[in-house]
Amino acid sequence: MAKFFNKKPLALPPSVSHLGLNLFGFACCMLSLMVVRFYFPGTDILTLSVVAMFAASLPIFIVELFVFKVQDRPSTGLKQKADDANPERVAVKIVGLIGTLAFLAFLYWVIPEYSINNFGRYWDVLNYTIPLLVLFSIPYFWWMDGRMKEPEDAYWQMGLLVMLQWSEVDINLIGRHLRNWLVKAFFLPLMFTYLGGNAQMIVNYDFNNMTDFRRFFEYSNNLIFFADLIFAGVGYAMTFRFLDSHIRSSEPTFRGWVVAIMCYAPLWQTLFYGHYFAYDDNIYWGNLFEQTPAIYFFWGMIILSLEVIYALATVCLGYRFSNLTYRGLVANGPYRFTKHPAYVTKNFSWWLISVPFISSAGIDDAIRHSVLLAGVNLIYYLRAKTEENHLSHYPEYVQYGLYMNEHSIFAPLTKYLPFLKYKAPAQAATNIQDKV
Repeated sequence: MAKFFNKKPLALPPSVSHLGLNLFGFACCMLSLMVVRFYFPGTDILTLSVVAMFAASLPIFIVELFVFKVQDRPSTGLKQKADDANPERVAVKIVGLIGTLAFLAFLYWVIPEYSINNFGRYWDVLNYTIPLLVLFSIPYFWWMDGRMKEPEDAYWQMGLLVMLQWSEVDINLIGRHLRNWLVKAFFLPLMFTYLGGNAQMIVNYDFNNMTDFRRFFEYSNNLIFFADLIFAGVGYAMTFRFLDSHIRSSEPTFRGWVVAIMCYAPLWQTLFYGHYFAYDDNIYWGNLFEQTPAIYFFWGMIILSLEVIYALATVCLGYRFSNLTYRGLVANGPYRFTKHPAYVTKNFSWWLISVPFISSAGIDDAIRHSVLLAGVNLIYYLRAKTEENHLSHYPEYVQYGLYMNEHSIFAPLTKYLPFLKYKAPAQAATNIQDKV
């Protein structure tokens, strides 16, 4: 009993990413777009996307590597003193990378959604980057091989599989490796395609037209989601062990994958929203309140505020952003105040944007639309729970979840809504408590 009362309160675990640095990266990204706007008008969307991603990630890369020295973190799995690389092992890893890319290329070729008509710009950039990636992998694998504590990694295993040396292959490791790459293969085309349109709008926007709050809202909304997309795109591309931005694990359950990918194109638009979750009748907040300027301004600013928090949650992660994976704990910015801030603010904003509780068809439709949007909210709740189950394999996340039970801005609600409370695996929670 004395031991229980003498326990220190749980502390907030440290973050792997630095919000201020990531905001600086975004500022550099915006500066690069302004340079393009004034000195290189007419730049095509593909170039804009690449320039924006490069400008956002380069300053973060330099500071993390040379100032924060993230390559020295224990979580990288790298040794302080390098050994000589093993040429044969390096060659097998290169074969493994090529085999991985060939597998993904086959999936893209088989699935009609990934045709040139839907993702033309993505295919254009792959035509340049894939040969460079394979070429870059030669010195990269050589440099990393002598520094890794466990150099016989997933790429080595994949190389053995390609070379038909099946007796030495760890199927579980191959499975984890392919899941990691499937995450990138699914989300990177979407983020890169969306990013180009937002970047072009920012570069070409005529500020002389910003004469009222509606136009201010439209531009701000685009800018906010551009901030989200730039780090989403960079995040799926920058998975490097020496930056401590590698994928430590991907979602291991089928349910976790389903509730995540169903929220994105093409599944959401063509199947789930259109057929099961159509929660609005095209009467949005602007249609209702534009004739009452005070309410219109107040309502719009609340939506923008929620979207800013949503985007900041992505910016916090920087180039460690990724759905369905764990790449290190982030507990600063909005994550300092609640778990899943992006999901929370996104779902609140949908109620304010679509106003499903108001319908031109009457109260019956208003109730039906509200129930459908509540169903979408439930999907995101399931996403949050599957993520928590996945991340609870890591003691730092268990500590974070238990800390949030006491310190989250929603902590008082858990008394009345206990399903909001984080439930750690029993042994993991005991281990964390024993440390304080």
